[in-house]
Amino acid sequence: MSDSTDVNACHEKVLELLPWVINGRASVAERSMVEVHLRECADCRTEYQFQSALFAEMSNGRVLEPDAARGLERLWQRIDQAAGAAIPGLPG
Repeated sequence: MSDSTDVNACHEKVLELLPWVINGRASVAERSMVEVHLRECADCRTEYQFQSALFAEMSNGRVLEPDAARGLERLWQRIDQAAGAAIPGLPG
């Protein structure tokens, strides 16, 4: 196996493990391997930072609810527009 193939395989493995490292479910060996790689790879560090921020935002306990009133208003507008449009073949 060539060095570039080894490097690509390492990147792929680290990218697979990032979510597990970030959520605390990676093994000690997996975490250690990822940490060593992150010290040397700026691209993977950037991805780690992005996924860490995403995980933190998703874990903050806030639940985003759909805006039902706004959705209902848009539905009524669509119904009104459809009712106002002439239906082909029927007297309007």
